[in-house]
Amino acid sequence: MVSGSRAALDIRVPRKRATLGSVDTASFSKEYLSQDAHIQTTRLLCTNNLRHFVKHAWPQIDPAAYISNWHLDVICDHLQAMYDRELRNLVICMPPRHCKSSIISMIFPVWCWAKDASLKFLTASYAERLSTRDAITSRRLLESKWFRDRWPEVRITCDQNQKTYYETTDKGFRLSTSVGGALLGHGCNFAIGDDLHNALQSESGIEREKTVDFWDAVITRLNDAERDCRLLMQQRTHEMDAAGKQISDGAEHLVLPAEYDPHHPLVSIHDMRTVAGEPLWPERYPTHKIQEIRKVLGAYKSSSYLDQWPTPKKGGIFNKDSFQIVKKSAIPEGLVYIRSWDLAASEKGDWTVGVKSGLDLKNKLIYILDVDRFRSSPGKTKNLIRKVVIEDGMDVRRQSFPQDPGQAGKTQRHDYVRFLSPYPVRFSMETGSKETRADSFAARVENGDVFLVEGDWNDAYISELCSFPNGTYDDQVDASSRCYMEYQKLDYFNTKCAAPIGIRAIRDFEMEKKQNRQGADTLHIQNKQQKSRFASPIFGR
Repeated sequence: MVSGSRAALDIRVPRKRATLGSVDTASFSKEYLSQDAHIQTTRLLCTNNLRHFVKHAWPQIDPAAYISNWHLDVICDHLQAMYDRELRNLVICMPPRHCKSSIISMIFPVWCWAKDASLKFLTASYAERLSTRDAITSRRLLESKWFRDRWPEVRITCDQNQKTYYETTDKGFRLSTSVGGALLGHGCNFAIGDDLHNALQSESGIEREKTVDFWDAVITRLNDAERDCRLLMQQRTHEMDAAGKQISDGAEHLVLPAEYDPHHPLVSIHDMRTVAGEPLWPERYPTHKIQEIRKVLGAYKSSSYLDQWPTPKKGGIFNKDSFQIVKKSAIPEGLVYIRSWDLAASEKGDWTVGVKSGLDLKNKLIYILDVDRFRSSPGKTKNLIRKVVIEDGMDVRRQSFPQDPGQAGKTQRHDYVRFLSPYPVRFSMETGSKETRADSFAARVENGDVFLVEGDWNDAYISELCSFPNGTYDDQVDASSRCYMEYQKLDYFNTKCAAPIGIRAIRDFEMEKKQNRQGADTLHIQNKQQKSRFASPIFGR
């Protein structure tokens, strides 16, 4: 909520058009004003009102037309209140692609310099390339003819004009950094955090706490603890993200979900919507588009990215009611088969799991056909895997295994390729956290696109997935996620062909066999070289 004099301005009531003296400025026209008078008029309007500045400056940062909406005006009002020090610790949460970065990270610092070029800004994002991108766009606005004609006194110094750091001739500066980047030695008047959390790492407690600690430490960079300001904006990623921490600590907040919810715990009095489900920006994201996005994201990510209220994963990201069990007779013909594996390091603890799936290309439906799960010694495990692979036969498009990093992973890969020849084997490195890898598959399950074929493995499979990520085991989750990712890599969800194995599939299969054969030959040569080295006269026999 905006306090002080600005609080009296209820944005639900349309404001009077800004005036210059007693004359309605809307009646001014370029044809009645000299060029200089027009420049001075827009300078006065834009300096005093951030809304006007955003609309006039927009063509300098984006060639696309400015699409006005009430939420952009609300953001401008809060930023202007922050400049006036009516707000000093503000959190803004809204969905991605709603222009929050364009206004806050790119335009707002320039508008502040138009009023006071001695102000110092520290801006940060989860990646330095993003904060650098915004800083470059701001500098482009500063150096534009439109801005220089109206504020010629605001200039960047020649000797301090870099992408991540530049100064004004009035000793103001902008420093752009990232989470974990250098902050020592720089004090600021405004600290701006723009999407400090990497959405792909939001489930990592270590990365999340690192980001929260970074933003907490920013308070020590304020030059004047009584006047200077912190502004954090983001899409929500987790209940314990930086925004959640700041809000729980009492920060002022403006929370605008993609669709209006009158019962939202953080509903804002500045939200002009009154009908439940009303989109935030209907011109760009109408209801049917938001529903498409929800279907892709799934319930949990939608609650974070769209609703701005991340719900805790009570029991897991998989909902038991979403699993559909069908009989073998219901399996359609012409499926693309893949089996993915998750290998245990020893015979104690985790399980070695092989999940066999089939993709219905016509309807884009996934069938989990079989799950093999066992604990054994490394030698027996290899033999059990070979037995399963032989039973699958050549109908299985790919036997997919995770590859450990380093030389040990390469050695294991070549060993399995030789041992399971001539069947199609593929090893690949895992990327991202287990939760991130599982999210896409979980969204498919929730949308009703995944079916389990009736079998004695069903109960254990559903139980493990529904307890993830808090359960004891996650081997079946990892193997299932790998299956889904293999289909994505093969681009089967986009193909329109009806045949499970076409020319492209045959070509890929032959290429994989060639790569596996080359890798095995390379390892064989390395082994021969190693043996000959130790058999040389230097080392003795």
